[in-house]
Amino acid sequence: ITFGMDFADWKPGEALVMTGRNSDGFKATIGQLKGSYSLRAVIDADLQSSILQKQGTLYSDKIIFEVNEKGETIIDVRINNIMKGGEFKETETIKLLKMQSDLLTAFYHAPAFIEAAVILPASYQQSPGKHYPVVFVFPGWGSTHMAVTRDDFQQKRYGMSGYGQEKIFVFLNQDCRFGFHVFADSENNGPRATSFVKEFIPFLEEKYRVARQACGRFLVGQSSGGWAALWLQVNSPDVFGMAWAGSPDPLDFRDFVGHDLYGKKANFFYDAQGGLTKAMRSEEHPFTNKEWLEMETVLGDGGQFQSFEAVFGARGRDGRPQQLFDRKTGAIDGKALAHWQDYDINLVIRKNAESLREKLADKINIVVAADDPFFLDGSVRLLKESLAHLRLKADIEILEGGEHNTWSEESRKKMHEKMDGIFLQAAPPGDRSACSGPYLGQKPPGMTAEIFAPGILSTSNPEVCISFTPDGKEVYYTVGGPPHSVILFRKEVDGVWTEPQVAPFSGSYSAECQLAPDGKRLYFCSGMPLSGTGDPKGNWDLFKVERNGA
Repeated sequence: ITFGMDFADWKPGEALVMTGRNSDGFKATIGQLKGSYSLRAVIDADLQSSILQKQGTLYSDKIIFEVNEKGETIIDVRINNIMKGGEFKETETIKLLKMQSDLLTAFYHAPAFIEAAVILPASYQQSPGKHYPVVFVFPGWGSTHMAVTRDDFQQKRYGMSGYGQEKIFVFLNQDCRFGFHVFADSENNGPRATSFVKEFIPFLEEKYRVARQACGRFLVGQSSGGWAALWLQVNSPDVFGMAWAGSPDPLDFRDFVGHDLYGKKANFFYDAQGGLTKAMRSEEHPFTNKEWLEMETVLGDGGQFQSFEAVFGARGRDGRPQQLFDRKTGAIDGKALAHWQDYDINLVIRKNAESLREKLADKINIVVAADDPFFLDGSVRLLKESLAHLRLKADIEILEGGEHNTWSEESRKKMHEKMDGIFLQAAPPGDRSACSGPYLGQKPPGMTAEIFAPGILSTSNPEVCISFTPDGKEVYYTVGGPPHSVILFRKEVDGVWTEPQVAPFSGSYSAECQLAPDGKRLYFCSGMPLSGTGDPKGNWDLFKVERNGA
């Protein structure tokens, strides 16, 4: 049972009286209480944030009390505690990035910031000449940039180390007064997308060595953050190289968590038969949309559905987000819905298909489960059908199971391989060769067979017989096959790997090279004539070359 009320100008020492008349209740009203209860009061005085469990939140001790049969009990509650320990704790590889946005400051008429945690790769400090692909991560509902400082769950979920090319990850804070602004420009939350693209990305590029081309910028998100990643990709296709969304919020409002918002007599609480609609796909824990909204009303600003209204909806005359539906009847307001259409991603793509077809080709990646507890699979199905009809190439996968967490070892590998392929194939030569560290910046070889350095060494050409020096900073390998192949080599110089070069002893006859364990000799077999010129021999000989100097 929860009760909530808004207040203003409450001063220390003054009593704040909560009654059944000035408060909202979830599961009961104050006047319905009878018997024994425990209570804790929580005060949220931060109007810039929707998250309650954070530094500065005030709360009382737990109180056990009894309400008499007449319900006339008065309970004295003292607010005597404050949440602490919310400071951002930097490490060698996790840094706080906080930028005051001129655009947002002008919108709010008060200082406004964009915050993020920057997660650096292990080689960053030792490779001062290297620029890295950057992955912008938009977490799911309730998570902020602080999450990466508490444990390594987010780092593991998105594969921030041990997958292909080293990358810089930027883990963003989407929290604001009305929920998550999901980096979309809106009447209620301000120019969030514009400030991100026009202000924050240049600010990041001045502070850290990140790629400055679209082929080196990637968007990744989960749930509400998945919607943010796709929204930015669709609206700024020339700025970003790819978006990957896990279980994204509704992408087509014909199936908005199970509701067709455009349908005749659309209602958020009741179906066509008059039954209450489910908020979650669960028989064990039934929970209706009407109950969900009652709960959010009690908790105040910043709930999930108010968050939708703040992003997708217009600004009301009272300066607050215009409500999409009546909170008592569930009836959809058609005038309010008209503003939402601008944020229906499927509709936006369909309206702009001719200009977006080529720009978004192979840039949209979505994974959702058919048993998603919030019915998010429905809108993904509709988007998949639309993109197929529009002949817009995308990778959309609907898993049989997984509920709201579709991240797996397989999906992480696939995501990083796609990013690496885009970066290495499209980046200018200076960026392609910018991989640094032993083994071309890749994960050291192990006992499990897997493609090594996709797009760097493993390309569409036939590469074989790779061999590294003991320190992992020089590599020899063969490209081609009998009778004509060539031995190439690359080395790390001043923290950056050189482009492939033909080994001076190779010619166009060689194949199957192998360095000695100490790296001082290289053995190879070849059909080259002993004179070093002329046509290949009919048989191969073994050759040895020795290293002279460095």
